[in-house]
Amino acid sequence: MIIMRSKHIVLAALLLWANLNFSQTYQFDFSDTISVFEMGSELENPWVGGINSAQISTIELNGDGLADLFIFDRTDDAIMTYINNGSSGVPSYTHAPEYESIFPSDLKSWCILRDYNCDGKKDIWTYATGGIRVFKNTGTPGNVSFSLETELVKSFYNTSHLNLYVSSTDIPSVDDIDNDGDLDVITFSIFGSNLEYHKNLSVENYGTCDSLVFRLKNNCWGHFSEAFTNSVLQLYDTCDNSNLGGVAEYIQSNSDPLKTEIREKSALRHSGSTVMTIDENGDGVKDVLIGDVSYSFMSLLTNGGSAPNTNSSMIEQDTTFPTYDTPINIKVFPASFYEDVTNDGNRDLIISPNTPNQSEDIQSVHYYLNVGTDANPSFSFQSKNLFQDNMIDVGSGSIPTFFDHNADGLMDLLVSNFGRFDPISDTYIPFISLYENTGSASAPVYTLTDNDYMNLSTSGIEKNMIPTFADLDNDGDDDMIIGDYNGVLHYFTNTAGPGNTANFVLTAPQMTDLDGITIDVGLHAAPTLFDLDKDGDFDLIIGERNGNLNYYENKDTLLPKFTYVTDSLGFIQVNYFGTSIGMSFPRFFLNDMGETQLFTGGEHGNIEHYNTIDGNLSGNFNLVTNQVSNVNVGLRSTPALQDLNNDNNLDMIVGNKRGGLRVALGTGLSNTIEPAYEEFRFSVFPNPAADQFTIQLTGTMAIDFELLDLSGKIVRQESRNSNSTHQFDTSFLTSGMYLVKITSKSGTGTQPILIK
Repeated sequence: MIIMRSKHIVLAALLLWANLNFSQTYQFDFSDTISVFEMGSELENPWVGGINSAQISTIELNGDGLADLFIFDRTDDAIMTYINNGSSGVPSYTHAPEYESIFPSDLKSWCILRDYNCDGKKDIWTYATGGIRVFKNTGTPGNVSFSLETELVKSFYNTSHLNLYVSSTDIPSVDDIDNDGDLDVITFSIFGSNLEYHKNLSVENYGTCDSLVFRLKNNCWGHFSEAFTNSVLQLYDTCDNSNLGGVAEYIQSNSDPLKTEIREKSALRHSGSTVMTIDENGDGVKDVLIGDVSYSFMSLLTNGGSAPNTNSSMIEQDTTFPTYDTPINIKVFPASFYEDVTNDGNRDLIISPNTPNQSEDIQSVHYYLNVGTDANPSFSFQSKNLFQDNMIDVGSGSIPTFFDHNADGLMDLLVSNFGRFDPISDTYIPFISLYENTGSASAPVYTLTDNDYMNLSTSGIEKNMIPTFADLDNDGDDDMIIGDYNGVLHYFTNTAGPGNTANFVLTAPQMTDLDGITIDVGLHAAPTLFDLDKDGDFDLIIGERNGNLNYYENKDTLLPKFTYVTDSLGFIQVNYFGTSIGMSFPRFFLNDMGETQLFTGGEHGNIEHYNTIDGNLSGNFNLVTNQVSNVNVGLRSTPALQDLNNDNNLDMIVGNKRGGLRVALGTGLSNTIEPAYEEFRFSVFPNPAADQFTIQLTGTMAIDFELLDLSGKIVRQESRNSNSTHQFDTSFLTSGMYLVKITSKSGTGTQPILIK
């Protein structure tokens, strides 16, 4: 009997496993083929996805000998790649998203490309907890690939090899400071008041530049210190009060209470700086350009040395650099990048904010052309929106919605935002942009006709306006409800009449429900109108910051009369990994069988697909997949659904936190059974298990772990720090089949395990 029961449990578990993780899913491919026009000109790269906090490097991607572009955006750790189609002195770049997947998916905070081993191929230098991680470019021309070279770069601090410290908020300089052929590192110390010079000893030790062997050469490089109350850099400071090598060593090797105190003090003293070394005056010695978290300018410090590596002092500070042209001016925390983006052999200067908040967004890539030489540069300001001027970029946050504004039978595209940052008022101003479909039903062309739809920026509605449309008063035209940042809704009546261009009049600010209670979901109200209960009128479903879905049933087919039903529709909980932030964004639709389906975006960036909705409004909706066709365009995904090319397949335009859009064209339903969580794989062993089992990941990462019994009850859950293997005790469990569920930043996966 016991044996038979075990067999039945195994069979049931495998069936449940199949239902949970294998399902027919919608398939999509990214596309850049739909034309977009603004100000009478066609945008070259409209569907890149937006840029806010760009970190720009060049890299050869397609093997044609031209330096292509790699852009890493700190806003959501997004990667964008461009192919260089230009010629000498004539830059021309085309968005090439097919190269984005070759880069590691877990890059974060900062990422710059530098060739550390002198093989002519750029390698990846990026943030690791407390320091630097390096990936080696192991590919060939036209076939770039990367492998992890070191999880944490070490340096010799006085007496010990410790991690070469770089704050997550900083950007270090990785440059050949002493002109010996290998790459050194200049970074602010853990106290943040002065720069450390970590010399690479690869050439000295091995006669070649292919190693990452560092020693703290100078803990007060340039002999200056950073003030903590203003923008002044104190020159000729010997840093006598900061034995930084010793401090770093102490902090990393001790665990008594003083360690915590030192960490807290250092965090208070240094909240962020960016560093770029450059021989600005062409004298063969590196100067330095420094940005600070609290200021809009960058300070150029001139090195007074006559030769490299002579322990020379910075002798002059220029806070209006470049004084001979337009000085650098980014609202807060500027970072600089020195790359040739014009194909003339001279590196140009790019400035962008090193923060995703309270700084420029639609004009956040400032470009200075190098009109001098690479050895003796001179910079001429060109524009504030390099690359952004050729893409749809509405600022911070982008929310696409389809609506036939001019009643011509073609669905137009409205793009709202969290807001455009205004550096003068230091706040975000919300707008909705109208892109009319000036093409056809099968070949749409979007033309920007209004940057401030219905003058809504002056309506008094809070930022993060999210519209939804339906004929709520049964007069033949679609009305509008807008949700906002404060979590409330605003009802606009369309007074245009059937067949006319929409004209909205605000008739119910801060909408109330049938009982006269203000509809308020807390923060970030994301409404959608859909006949969820199949009674012939439009119901109201609202996503929110916490990640759940609120359901209000419409009780009238002539006038909207919404009554609260639940704040846990489908028991859906969209949350970003490790946080309580969800930003659920629901979009309902009917499949070919007339069955209600749900796609929802969220802070995590994925698109989730749910079914088993009809007749189950009080139950749990079934999660088909938490990552539809690997469509992830960055944090805070906001999908709009429509058949864009009239091929009877569902398509998507998806917004994100960076303020841009991506197009994902549907290719139909997958006819093969495939894992619902295809991207995230792990192994569980031994299986069956007795007193413990091990989870082996394909990389090192932090995870959220859940162990569920066959009824779906969670019998154990916990979070684990970053590692590649995780062991779990099972001695307390009764025998039977369980499901192991793992959630990480890379995705979610589930596997069955039998406990003996």
